[in-house]
Amino acid sequence: MKRARLSTLHAVAKQRGGGYLEACLKAGKISRDGQWIIFDAAAHAQIRRQYNPHKTISLSARSGERARAQSAAGEVAPRRKIGLGDAIHKIAGPIAKAIRWPCLKSDGTTDLKPDSLCARTRARLNKVKV
Repeated sequence: MKRARLSTLHAVAKQRGGGYLEACLKAGKISRDGQWIIFDAAAHAQIRRQYNPHKTISLSARSGERARAQSAAGEVAPRRKIGLGDAIHKIAGPIAKAIRWPCLKSDGTTDLKPDSLCARTRARLNKVKV
């Protein structure tokens, strides 16, 4: 059983798009005190799949069909390997932006200056695949 506070559900509905709140109210049952909505596991999973704000878009129809076939068969799709430099930058980039690290471009993104020591280090570390 899953449960969610109704006041929180209204805030989340703004992020998840139209129809989310209605689907939750239809699939769940409101508690006696009126503050919670209770879902069974299957209804909760179905709503999360349908209204996931972090859906990934497949690059081609073929890869999407392959992913659906693998998930239906219970197989796990192989992960695409990335370089160690990119993996570190994914974590360290937002931190560097927050502390205004000098290796970053000054355009407000986490992009590195092309000739900086950080960019050269990232390129060397990308030779190691993780």
